[in-house]
Amino acid sequence: MKKIFTLLVGLLVFFNSNAQWNLCDSSFQLYITNQTISEATVSLNQNIIGNSYSYVYFDMQFNCIGGTSISSTPENLFIFGQNSILDSTILYLGITDTLGITCYVIDTLVLNNNNWSFLNSNFSCVDSSLIDPTAACILIYDPVCGCNGITYDNDCFAENLGGVTSWTNGPCSSSICENFDSYQNGDLISASSSDWDLWPVQTATDASVTNLLSSSGSNSLYLFSGPTQGTQDVILPFGSATPYELGVFEFSSMFYVNTGTGAYFNFQAENVPGTTWSLDCKMDLGILVLENTGSSLNYLTTTYPEQTWFELKVVCDLTNNNWELFIDNQSQGFFVNTVNKIASLNLYPIIGHQFYVDDVCYNYTPIPSWDCDGQGGCIDPENGNGIYTSLANCEANCFIASWDCDGQGACIDPGTGFGQYDTLSNCESDCIFTDVEDNNNKLNIIYPNPANNILYISNLKEYNTNVKIYDIKGKLVLEKNISNKEYLNISNLKKGVYQIKFKGSDWNETRKLIKK
Repeated sequence: MKKIFTLLVGLLVFFNSNAQWNLCDSSFQLYITNQTISEATVSLNQNIIGNSYSYVYFDMQFNCIGGTSISSTPENLFIFGQNSILDSTILYLGITDTLGITCYVIDTLVLNNNNWSFLNSNFSCVDSSLIDPTAACILIYDPVCGCNGITYDNDCFAENLGGVTSWTNGPCSSSICENFDSYQNGDLISASSSDWDLWPVQTATDASVTNLLSSSGSNSLYLFSGPTQGTQDVILPFGSATPYELGVFEFSSMFYVNTGTGAYFNFQAENVPGTTWSLDCKMDLGILVLENTGSSLNYLTTTYPEQTWFELKVVCDLTNNNWELFIDNQSQGFFVNTVNKIASLNLYPIIGHQFYVDDVCYNYTPIPSWDCDGQGGCIDPENGNGIYTSLANCEANCFIASWDCDGQGACIDPGTGFGQYDTLSNCESDCIFTDVEDNNNKLNIIYPNPANNILYISNLKEYNTNVKIYDIKGKLVLEKNISNKEYLNISNLKKGVYQIKFKGSDWNETRKLIKK
């Protein structure tokens, strides 16, 4: 009988005894990120790194009918007719923080006329009324992760182009959680899933999905080797930005190791398997060893339970080279890894091994970093390996040579990369004028840029030109009608990047402005 079933029965007794569940703050709400007529992907509007999550399911008579194992993410796929999911299912999401304190978010997931919804939640991740394709979003890369799991270039794009109602700073983390329940008994995992691969040798064979045992749902992955070395050898790449060398990487999986046998897996450090091993995990007869076999280094030795499901989790602070092992959420110790990078998981049963895995999950959270994009701008490579650790440092170093007219018929490089001419010759050919008619064909000049409190404007095409300044979110922050060689007082604007728009009777022009 499954361990999860025992847990759920205990929870049901607890509930029926009229004991009080510790409810989370009302700001925590479940919502549906994606749905089909038979499936709904559910998440939480707040996902805090370091928290753990697990669901318990009840029918409308409050009979406990299922649940999930502990995960690092609140996102979970619900399929009608599978794992006891009904057309009306009460969900209890347990949220446990780093201090071990648990609270619950409770709502009822309903399937009605091929549409999934929650009875109580009023949270909507995407509000189509917010979408405004005409919004003046500045083209600067300051990524945010929308509540829909999509990375947007900045918060203006998230709100006005994505219509998302909430986001967090930084790009979305790379993550996956495989519970094998979308496959049939006997399916070969690498042949059935684009997420899994075989070890790149001709003798490698696949591993099969089985319904004989599972930690959650109905399926798991079965791996074994007989008295001679078997050939099962499967790979799970950890995303497209590998190898990870900075940031925080977390791996977790449920293991079931038969008594008297063992289990083995390793982490590969490079994208091509077989190049460098990052970590070996050997489980034999109840003893678990973490080591780097190639370097003969033993990092950590502990024990694990046999003949029952247990969670194994490795948390890697790659930035500080601090690796930690957990068994059933209990720390087994820290270590420094001589190969401080990670790219993929390799499951490879050694002679005599017989084990099952379920709920295989990973999550990568990069630290923000930036590189020059070659066009005078900055971009986050989303793997923590950018040259610059702050956007300000990148912007200060990545500008390309550019020029502005100085209003006196000469050219100057503003030193920001935002001058309106990309070559000195183009600037000189335009900025030396001899009559008013020629002047009327030139672009407006704003200086200095970056500016502190006063912004001078010259070379306007007509008298009483309308000038509007927008912030990075597309919000209008200043508007004024000015004439040639006037100035704007921008002392009330916060430091940052803005767009300044000029509008005349039959012309428009937009420039980028930096407020120091």
